[in-house]
Amino acid sequence: MRTDSSPQSPPHRLLSIDILRGFDMLWITGLKYFIIYTLVATQYIPNREAARSHTYLSQLDHVSWQGFHFYDLIFPLFLFLTGITIPLSITSKLQSGSATKTQLTIRCIRRLLLLIILGMIHQIHGLPERWPSVLGFIGLSYFIAAMLAIYTPRIIQLAYIPIALITYYLAIRFIPFNGHPAGTLTIDANLPSYIDSLIIPAKHMLIPKTPFDPEGPFMAIAGAALAMLGVYAGYILTNQNTKPIKRVGQLLILGLAAIFIAYLWSFDLPIIKQIWSSSFILAAAGCCFLLTAIFYLVIDVINFKPFNTLLFPLQLYGQNALAVYMIGPAIGITALLTSITAPILHNFSTATQLATIQALILITQTIYLYIFHKKRIFLRV
Repeated sequence: MRTDSSPQSPPHRLLSIDILRGFDMLWITGLKYFIIYTLVATQYIPNREAARSHTYLSQLDHVSWQGFHFYDLIFPLFLFLTGITIPLSITSKLQSGSATKTQLTIRCIRRLLLLIILGMIHQIHGLPERWPSVLGFIGLSYFIAAMLAIYTPRIIQLAYIPIALITYYLAIRFIPFNGHPAGTLTIDANLPSYIDSLIIPAKHMLIPKTPFDPEGPFMAIAGAALAMLGVYAGYILTNQNTKPIKRVGQLLILGLAAIFIAYLWSFDLPIIKQIWSSSFILAAAGCCFLLTAIFYLVIDVINFKPFNTLLFPLQLYGQNALAVYMIGPAIGITALLTSITAPILHNFSTATQLATIQALILITQTIYLYIFHKKRIFLRV
């Protein structure tokens, strides 16, 4: 891990990608809880649990198993954006001759190992025995996609997506396992989790009894397909032979097509985020393509400076995503702010206290990210 004096500056750096990543990080680091607790405090909903059954607020929680909510998109969006950076960095370095394949491979291996380690550190207080992690899953999926980008032509890179998704589907659909018939898909019994349990001891998975872990290594086969879809979006965005508005159209078409295919596929293979089912990958990728198109159109194509200035806080989060993800838990920001505000807020309702603390967390994060920006400190792996 290192701190750079400047953000990565590939030849075709896109402000929209930083801002979209920042939008994603804002949800990861607490915006959801601020919204829900504020609505409880203002008595729009009676309690936290009511949000889970609310027509719209339920979108701020993960689906328990089958289906798709807005909040199920947050992690896949980050992985998709990680894929977009591959053409912006790795591929551009190969094309310019500024780095060799060996140098880039070593860098990717280093990144993979660091993300696995940082992922375990991030969850050390809540899940000290767990080996898989969000960062580790991103690292492994990114590594597979990066190796494809470095060592194979684009046609092979593109072919990986259907090959991986169809193979993953066929395995789930037609391979019996551990006494269960082929096609069994419950949180207690599913093929991806079973294969992961052969790789990782059950006691080191999220749910040892089942065993089950949504960030297991076998599932990274599908995760890499999502990253490769991000790579393809990156190729579209960096294609200087097409006009920007045409790139927007291509992203929109791909997004709608992916969602349509996911919908059809879901009749045979349900959309299940927790095992990264092939239908889920396409549903998530479709939404990611659409969001990328919208952000790119508004921020980079229309490029209305006053509006982009209003989005500067999101840019701060997007430029230093790893910092904001790691620093909060490292300093115990929630416990710290709770202890500081307790004497002031003790007469207020619990929901008001929690909403205030979440607001202070977001403000504190924004302040130190702004300081990092001014000091040109950017945490990288």
